[in-house]
Amino acid sequence: MSQTLQQPQGQAQQTQPGFYSVVVNVNGSRARASSTGIQTNRTGTGEYLVTFPEPIDRWAWFVSLGAADDSDQTAGSATTELDEMGVTDTLMVRTFNAAGAAANRPFHLYVRRLNS
Repeated sequence: MSQTLQQPQGQAQQTQPGFYSVVVNVNGSRARASSTGIQTNRTGTGEYLVTFPEPIDRWAWFVSLGAADDSDQTAGSATTELDEMGVTDTLMVRTFNAAGAAANRPFHLYVRRLNS
C-alpha cells in the first residue's frame, strides 16, 4: 500500500539550497553557477559583486582564484566581504596579483548555509 503525504492547505512546499557556487570569469560574467538566480558583475579593477537569490550574511563563504577552463593561472589572492552595511544578499570579491595589487582575476565562490 502506498502512502501519500499531504501538506497543510495554503502552505507551498519550498526547498532552500544548502549552498550556492559560482565560477566568475575575469570580465565579471558568470561562467557557470549552481543557480540561475546568482548575478555577477565586475565593478572595477579586481572588484566583483556577486548577488544571491536570498540573504547569505550568516553563511560561510569561500573564494579561490581559478579559471572556468584549463588555462594556467598565476599566483595571487582573493578576499570576500558583504557589499554594504545592510545588504545581506551580495558579496564583494576582491582579487589581487602576487604583488598584492588589485588585478582582474577569475575565481570560484562557494557559500554554505550553516546550521545555527
